[in-house]
Amino acid sequence: MEFKGCSVGGEIYQPEDLFQDKNLLLENLQNGHESAGDIKEFLSLLAVCHTVIPDHSGEEVIYHAASPDERALVYGAKRLGYVFETRTPNFVVIQALDVTEKYEILNVLEFTSTRKRMSVIARTPEGKIKLYCKVCAIYLFVSKMVFI
Repeated sequence: MEFKGCSVGGEIYQPEDLFQDKNLLLENLQNGHESAGDIKEFLSLLAVCHTVIPDHSGEEVIYHAASPDERALVYGAKRLGYVFETRTPNFVVIQALDVTEKYEILNVLEFTSTRKRMSVIARTPEGKIKLYCKVCAIYLFVSKMVFI
């Protein structure tokens, strides 16, 4: 499974918009596009809302995940500059466009076939408490943020 595209803030980003010569999603984020805030939250969600375990034993970080979907989303975030680095029982550390961010994990609601979603309640580096939720609808992951 591979992360190939997404829709954020009403913009649809195809593979050619994300992984070719220029990256339209990151350009919109860095240039202050009206959807820049949504893009930052979306990429943060991909890097934080999961149960992936990083393996740093080799030269490159290998991600171990319960599902290929979850691994694909974390690798997709990495390709877009939001790199999941470390997991402890209480924290997740990411590199968000080369800036280290530490999220305190307050609760994890793992994916179940009944709920059809996975959620993480986290305290952001700014001290805000957010609920990040990935909703699975058949074969399509839809990401949604609810702010507390």
